[in-house]
Amino acid sequence: MNIIWSPEEEKEFEEALKDAKGSALKTRCRDIAPWHGRSADAIFAKACSLGLKDKIDFNDRSVTDDEAAVLKVVREKKITSAGEISREVNRSKEYVKEIIAQLQERGYDVEYDDDTRQVKLEPHEHCQLDPLKLSILKGETLKFGLLSDMHLGSKFQCLSILRTAYEVFAKEDCYFAINAGDIVDGINMYKGQTAELFAHGADEQLDYAVENYPRAAFKTYLVAGNHDLSFKKTAGLNICRSIARLRDDIVYRGDCATDFIFKDRYRFHIIHPDGGGSYARSYKPQKIVEAIINEAVAEARNYFSEVAMEQIPVASGIGHYHTAGWFPLAGLNAFMLPCLQRQTDYMKRKALSPDIGFFIVTVRFDKKERACKIIPEYYPMGHYVRERDW
Repeated sequence: MNIIWSPEEEKEFEEALKDAKGSALKTRCRDIAPWHGRSADAIFAKACSLGLKDKIDFNDRSVTDDEAAVLKVVREKKITSAGEISREVNRSKEYVKEIIAQLQERGYDVEYDDDTRQVKLEPHEHCQLDPLKLSILKGETLKFGLLSDMHLGSKFQCLSILRTAYEVFAKEDCYFAINAGDIVDGINMYKGQTAELFAHGADEQLDYAVENYPRAAFKTYLVAGNHDLSFKKTAGLNICRSIARLRDDIVYRGDCATDFIFKDRYRFHIIHPDGGGSYARSYKPQKIVEAIINEAVAEARNYFSEVAMEQIPVASGIGHYHTAGWFPLAGLNAFMLPCLQRQTDYMKRKALSPDIGFFIVTVRFDKKERACKIIPEYYPMGHYVRERDW
């Protein structure tokens, strides 16, 4: 049998198939095969190579006899040559190459390397083109409030906005709230701070926070920030622990950083770092995320085990910088938390302008309790600041 197609034959062939579409193309190939002295499989392969493949219904996953024979050889041998396949199926190498190209176009992971002249079948020889079934995403939903840096006791606090935040949390049916620190303004943080306070000393700021921090039917989980810890440094008083003891709706979770475990595997990391911000907003969160991941890797190595996904948080809430933002970093969702304190005299001297507001975060889990969707809702409240808001 002549395996070389002449230009005249190709033109005649295209003319015979120009009106054939979908499954009808296969039928037409079988009909004209005797006139060309070729098999129906060879005619069909040539149709693909000439661009008539656009008329093929690629949702039809049935294979021809020759395609099935080629797949069988490659599946059994994993890696083989076009020459070996041609001997196994009793077809020419050129025809085998046409079959391979045809299979590739139809979604099969069969590869031919021109340099090595080898044919390779990927582990999953058939591409799965269907989308995931949406039913697997229909798990449970977790919603919580996220806020930081209200600096109660400061003349620049935004108590009205803090109360608004808790009204929104309640209206949106948040399960709980997380406060990333600096609930009070503290003492001796910088030169001139005393003039910015209306509540002086640990007792006044403690009493004010206990009395005025919004009460809610849900829990607020509190992490101590650097301003909160100023009393601990000077007098040994942990003011956040004291606030939690006097309020049954506030739970103290530690100094500067802690992890929240949801669904027994989903970790949300909260941190109130120290030091100033950077020109690029993402720089400090990036360093924090890198530290979190490196710590998880080191811990896994200490136990001679691989890093489990549960070791690395899915998200991290970062207070202290009075800057709002959300972006994914190395597979971890970083939340930069805005503050609830308007621009102070100290900030003006430092040419700093705060972002004022809060977040509501919704996490959706799939049926295997994996976080499949994270929805951040940022409430910017800078337009609603008031003077003497205490």
